[in-house]
Amino acid sequence: MVLGVLFGPVAVGLYRVADRAVDSVVTTATASVQAVSLPEFSRLQKEPDELRKSVLTCIRLTSAATLPALAGLAAVGVPLMALIGPKWSPASEVVKILSALSCLLVFTFFTGPLLQALGRPRHLAALEWARTVLSVALLAAAGLWVQDRSVQWQISGIAGARFATGALFVVPVFVYLLMRLSGVSLRELVVAVMPSAVSALAIVGVVAAVGSSPWFRTAKPLALLAADVAAGAVVGIAVLLALEGDLRRSTVALLKKGLRRTAEFPEVA
Repeated sequence: MVLGVLFGPVAVGLYRVADRAVDSVVTTATASVQAVSLPEFSRLQKEPDELRKSVLTCIRLTSAATLPALAGLAAVGVPLMALIGPKWSPASEVVKILSALSCLLVFTFFTGPLLQALGRPRHLAALEWARTVLSVALLAAAGLWVQDRSVQWQISGIAGARFATGALFVVPVFVYLLMRLSGVSLRELVVAVMPSAVSALAIVGVVAAVGSSPWFRTAKPLALLAADVAAGAVVGIAVLLALEGDLRRSTVALLKKGLRRTAEFPEVA
């Protein structure tokens, strides 16, 4: 509603396409872990050490599923929007901004469940209201600033206001509360997400290399998107498995189980 009042329908439509693309990735990657975080944290609320380990596990699993995927989405934003149609191409920059914001917000996903598990729902409500008020204020300021400018300026203004709200308020406050209430140190947080961050950077690098290669400079959007996704997936998964020992062992065990089942029931395969 706020966007509809402050910005034109074209800008809102372009922004929503980018927002839905990013939100789909985040929801798919985090829904399963978030669904079990509240009962898990509640069960461990009187066991500080176990609660700290559980929070770290949730962050590590979520970052492993989210950071590489968001990095890949940001990297393929241009061919993806071009594939949808030339009129949607301006949304590619918004995809990059919102993907970067969501990479930061990964660290805040479990602050709400942790506050609820520890019996502090009023603190969570106050934080959410503060976030809403600040978000609306920044959107209003952005709307007044870009109201007479091009559509590209308008959608960049919306994305910029969202990014400012997240980077300047949500991430610092929510991560501070998460660390303080769970006992997780900054070093433990960095170690937990480092493999995922390196994998995300590797994906961005290989997609950039594919896009700048002579074979794909003049390629059609579908061919470029397919090459980007294939290269990014192979490199990203390889780097993540190389750095994330538990994930690598789980993957190997799953593959061995599949091979054994194939050998036992060849007619099913």
